[in-house]
Order: sequence, then structure tokens, then C-alpha cells
Amino acid sequence: MARLYSGYSCDMALDGTGKAYVSDHYSDRMYEVHLSDGAQREVVKASSGAFSPLGVAWDSGSRMLYISTWEGQLWRISQRALQSPGMVEIKA
Repeated sequence: MARLYSGYSCDMALDGTGKAYVSDHYSDRMYEVHLSDGAQREVVKASSGAFSPLGVAWDSGSRMLYISTWEGQLWRISQRALQSPGMVEIKA
């Protein structure tokens, strides 16, 4: 079991490689959680503007993560960007 830092997860999607992507509406972030050991890291956050992630879906064909927000936005982020050492910062 993994516990998120803020504890306000809304949705999650599995990528088929042992990772879950979890939306955290309270802290406006997305987390990547390794299912084998519960290790986690922040992979997406808002650097400016509003980004309150709610729904999450993984498209294994295109290897894209789709995130819908409270503000009515739909974000598409590639697996390559998610695997970078830094965090994806959203400017909404």
C-alpha cells in the first residue's frame, strides 16, 4: 500500500508496466506510484494557473496519459515526459 503525501487522491490509471498514475486534487499534482514497493514521486504539478486533476486515463497504444481537470481542461502528457528526471510543470 502506498500513501500519498496529501491523501486526497481522486482517480488513477495503470500503465501496464507496474506503475499507477494518481491524481491529487487537493495539492494539484499527479503522482507516479510503483506498485511493487509503493515508491512514489510527483510527476506533474502546476507552476502557474489552475490545474486540479480529477480524471486520469492511460492510452497504451500512444503511451499517453490523459488528465481531466476541475477547470474543464484535458491535458495529454507522453510517457517520455513522465519518465524524465524532472517534473512536468503545467502553466494553465
